[in-house]
Amino acid sequence: MCNMGSRLGVSGLGVLVALGTMPGGGCSVEVWPNPAQPSGTSPSSNDDRETMILRFVNEAADLGVDLEFYATNEPLDVLPDDLFVTENLVTEGLGFLGSGTLGPLWTDTVDFPCTQNLTIGTLGGTFRDTESNEERGVGVKRWATDRQMGLCGAVATFTFAPDDDGFTTTLTVGD
Repeated sequence: MCNMGSRLGVSGLGVLVALGTMPGGGCSVEVWPNPAQPSGTSPSSNDDRETMILRFVNEAADLGVDLEFYATNEPLDVLPDDLFVTENLVTEGLGFLGSGTLGPLWTDTVDFPCTQNLTIGTLGGTFRDTESNEERGVGVKRWATDRQMGLCGAVATFTFAPDDDGFTTTLTVGD
């Protein structure tokens, strides 16, 4: 069950590229502008242990990416299997028009509610042609928990990029 229990704030503008999204259920999150963050800027640190800052970066110059982002505040028994289920999929409030997709060379930063049980991750991101919406490849599955990585109060950055072998995804967590 996806129960984020709080609000999600969005900042930043990006390239307007319409991409397909995953059909079906998912988390519904109330979007709100962060009053402490000037419009068009991104927070660089987070002193609030009840939230974390999520940053999504698409380094592909000519492809969009479906973030395939999942999150839950519920304790999980089997990682990553219990994380990557439909009810934990989060798209609303992320990326282009809250669709869970990023255009080429686009970065999106959001404030995200955090508890000691928070687990976040991506299936790797699906890279798509921005004109035809055809899949060009998939990145690498990544996930982290608050207990493992200290997510609450931190900045977690998911970077989606082409590489010599196709596509890769990295997750870094810091202050």
